[in-house]
Amino acid sequence: MDVQTEAFNALRAQKSLFAAFLEARSRFGGKKIAIVDVDDNELDYTSVTQAAFALGSALKRITSNEKNVGVLLPTGAGAVISLLALSAYGKTPCMLNFTAGENNLHSAIKIAELKTIVTARKFVEMGGFEGLIESLSAKADIIYLEDVKEELDLIDKGRAGLGTIAPWLIRSKPHWNSPSVILFTSGTEGTPKGVALSHKNVVSNVLQILQHVPDVLTPDDIIFNPLPTFHCFGLTAGAILPLLGGMKVVFHPSPLQVKEIPKRISQTRSTILFATDTFLNQYARASGEGELTCLRYAVCGAERVRDETRSLVEKNSLWKYLKVTAQQKPRPLLPSISLVIIIMVVLDALYLGWASVLSLLKASHMPAECALKVRTSRQDICYWISLEKFSHPKRGGMIQATSCRLMKKAL
Repeated sequence: MDVQTEAFNALRAQKSLFAAFLEARSRFGGKKIAIVDVDDNELDYTSVTQAAFALGSALKRITSNEKNVGVLLPTGAGAVISLLALSAYGKTPCMLNFTAGENNLHSAIKIAELKTIVTARKFVEMGGFEGLIESLSAKADIIYLEDVKEELDLIDKGRAGLGTIAPWLIRSKPHWNSPSVILFTSGTEGTPKGVALSHKNVVSNVLQILQHVPDVLTPDDIIFNPLPTFHCFGLTAGAILPLLGGMKVVFHPSPLQVKEIPKRISQTRSTILFATDTFLNQYARASGEGELTCLRYAVCGAERVRDETRSLVEKNSLWKYLKVTAQQKPRPLLPSISLVIIIMVVLDALYLGWASVLSLLKASHMPAECALKVRTSRQDICYWISLEKFSHPKRGGMIQATSCRLMKKAL
């Protein structure tokens, strides 16, 4: 894995979140698929841009002089487009945690000084949130996306069309240090606290990640994100990162659907999964044969990776056998070999105390092995892969291998 260590140029992040999205559209092309929604409907960058300008125009009219607007939606195109729509017209979206309970949501409305909350009828009905919405409606106006869509006027549609051609004529131009989104803490230490992230906060985080591991996150990858957008991990890494990095992102409305998620990962041929240790453990248990083999990486956050997850994977021998097929363009072998090796390295590194990945050592012209050396605070570990069959990559050629066994030893 090629890790870049040069200093990040902070000037690159001096822009609004929506401006960064528009730059990504120009760079990767308006016809490139950006989002795969819950119903498998695909939206390209131009479609997302049009939807953001149209919805934002309507919400600007509805919310009038309001600065902050609540968003109460599950992970999906609706939540992300609502965020971009509000950002496009200078509003600050406040991502509300619909699992936090009435009291915490009432507190969030007060803290963020919300007068309007955007949600969807389908979400409310499927989630059984009618009682919650009735309670919240006493504190703020509830706006349904389905109603807004039906009531779009010619001005809204005109802005959507013009926005794809000359977005600078319509979009707001907030200062990069002004708030781009408001999130809330989990409330484990009392009432949830509001956290305002500036445009520069969010954009710089994403650009730094893309700069740090350029060979891992590429426009050819497909991100699978079941994590909620009312949390920083699910929003920044799982939604904004792929949009600014040119990666197709597959949204799933809930990480709790452990049987459906492995099947959908396989169906969409996703290559990178964002999850937590708890959910990854459950997905591994529920997955059928070969359903997770399309993954190259699983990125876990929010909680410590447990020994139980390690034991589960080792028990099922998922670490030991895999197949390798590299693309025509030669790449380091490690990012291509599958989800399981990456997770094993990360689990060991977290368990021993992660310091840094030193280097990827590929034994040139040695068909039997390649190695990853990891330095931890306690010891160094070397991982290598023994291959029964191997073809060294040549120009226009392919890496092919079968019956790969992952080995490791302390140095």
